[in-house]
Amino acid sequence: MVFDVPEQYDNNSNDFTTLLPEHLSEEIFSSMDICSVCKSTQVSQNWYCLINESSHVWRNLYKGLYNAEFDNVPRSARHWKVLVEQKYRTQRCKSQWIKGTFAQITSYKDLENTNSKCQFSKDDWGDILQVELAR
Repeated sequence: MVFDVPEQYDNNSNDFTTLLPEHLSEEIFSSMDICSVCKSTQVSQNWYCLINESSHVWRNLYKGLYNAEFDNVPRSARHWKVLVEQKYRTQRCKSQWIKGTFAQITSYKDLENTNSKCQFSKDDWGDILQVELAR
C-alpha cells in the first residue's frame, strides 16, 4: 500500500516542527532542559526561529529552572531568553565559587582576571560565604 505524501512535506519529513501545529512544537521544546533547547537551536533555521521567537518556551524554562515569580517580569520572548541566560550564568558562577574555583583569590585584582563577574543576590553571597568560612 502506497500513501501519497503532500509535496510540501517531502523535504522536511523528519522535522516534527513542520508537521505539528506551532503551539505543540513549542510545548515539546518547553519540556526540555536548557542545554537541550540551546542545542536544538542549532539543528535548523526553522528550529532556531521557532525557539528564539517563542515567549512560551523561554517563560517555561525560566519558571521550571527557578520556580520564579512572574510579577513585573517582561513578556516578550527576547526578554524571557535574556532572563534565563542571566540566571543560568549566575547559577554556574555560584557553583564555581562553592566548588572552590576562586578560593585562592586574595584581592579584588585577582578577581578581575577571572570569569567570575556575576550579580549575586544576598542569599547567594550568604551561601558562598558559608562554604568559604567552612574551608
